[in-house]
Amino acid sequence: MIEIKNVSFSYEGYEQQPALTNINLQIADGEFVVLAGVSGCGKSTITRLLNGLIPDCFHGNLMGSVSVNGKNPQEEKAIGMSRIVGSVFQNPKSQFFNINSRNELAFPLENRGVPREKILQKTEDIGEKLHMKQLIGRNMFHLSGGEKQKIAFASVSIAESDVLVLDEPSSNLDMEAIRDLRQILEIWKQERKTIVISEHRFFFLKNLADTLILMKNGEIKSIWKGEALKNLTSETMHREGLRCFEFSEYLNIQKSPTLETRNLYIQYLHFSYPNSDKGIHIQELSFEYGKVIAVIGHNGAGKSTFLRCLSGLQKHTEAKLTLSGKPIPINKMLAHTAMVMQDVNHQLFCDTVENELLFELKQRKIPMQQRKEEVNRWLNEIQMEYLKDQHPISVSGGQKQRLAIATVALADKDIILFDEPTSGLDYAHMKQVAKLTRKLAEQGKIIFIVSHDLDLLLSSSDEVLLIENSCAQNRYYLNEETQNDLINWFHSL
Repeated sequence: MIEIKNVSFSYEGYEQQPALTNINLQIADGEFVVLAGVSGCGKSTITRLLNGLIPDCFHGNLMGSVSVNGKNPQEEKAIGMSRIVGSVFQNPKSQFFNINSRNELAFPLENRGVPREKILQKTEDIGEKLHMKQLIGRNMFHLSGGEKQKIAFASVSIAESDVLVLDEPSSNLDMEAIRDLRQILEIWKQERKTIVISEHRFFFLKNLADTLILMKNGEIKSIWKGEALKNLTSETMHREGLRCFEFSEYLNIQKSPTLETRNLYIQYLHFSYPNSDKGIHIQELSFEYGKVIAVIGHNGAGKSTFLRCLSGLQKHTEAKLTLSGKPIPINKMLAHTAMVMQDVNHQLFCDTVENELLFELKQRKIPMQQRKEEVNRWLNEIQMEYLKDQHPISVSGGQKQRLAIATVALADKDIILFDEPTSGLDYAHMKQVAKLTRKLAEQGKIIFIVSHDLDLLLSSSDEVLLIENSCAQNRYYLNEETQNDLINWFHSL
């Protein structure tokens, strides 16, 4: 039993902005609870209360009481709660301690003094149970994002914790990895684990969740469970700013007109990773300015490699490119492209949110008065005015994502590349990103979006590029007739 009574919490240094206000919640043993709400509403804070990260790692002012299976996380701290609560973070890399995946799985058992023979047996058993034997004994640096997430799930599963807390586990996963996540959650539910999951996307949780809790500004706004949850309509969820439990169709944004005389022509684009048959090999493709291209494909097909090569970031790429008829050497493409990376922490480096936006305008030598006006406009656009003086690394994952998108838009490049731009974004902010990509396309940019977010692609894309086995295997314009091709491709995963 999890019991939260009259809990209010504010992080150290942000006492005037409470993260939680008067939270009262009971979660029964074996209950599957989903925490929902926009970025910064308090979902992650609740998960940190349960596993002892508050106050162990996140300091602040806490009022009220928390009990997890009879234990007080504030007294037990994170190390004590680890015997009861298994945690999977949004970025699995932040919870790994070993280079080898077998050692990573053994780590929690070694800490408890489990005999070596039993550790080896349990490691093999967990690989069989979670259908991931091929990942055991691998170098962690050679695993994909989805494979790393699987190791994180296995490491908490092998510890046999009664309570499992997951903070946006699907945000950086493609559709195949989300399918595997669903299977793991089904196993945990059958084992009657108590599961608390903070999420923005719900389609993979259909018929798994027992309770859906909507949070807003640090408070519980609504709770649906039982029949009320089963009867929850897509219209109601959208009205509350949530995605629905079904794939949705959003072909409702006015597409920009074709700009016939301007295009990106790829005569060839080749790159191969050392000692591997993986890479990217593109022949004879042309993309019009003013269009949004959805780039899809299976995990490891070459989608992100395509973006890195096209941007000029990937060394040893061979290419012959022209922009509007003018030849462009591949090593000069950085001057024409801007990218939002999958892990946006790699591209946020200023001391405040406001300075992050100002940096791009300084690079373009925009006059000071115009800089301030432009920054204020974008702070309003991404709904982060009240965070302008905060350090970019201290804001939520979804807020970082929106900030990175704004900095790329301010760079004013011809080609904008998005690698999973809606990871960690709720429904309302996903729609905001879709609207923003359309606006950039209308300004004459070429937009490439690598994404496993079907809602986003249906909302914003003009055409679809399917990459498989490092090659472009299919391409089609997205319209009323072809949208089912895209939907069916995602369902096939």
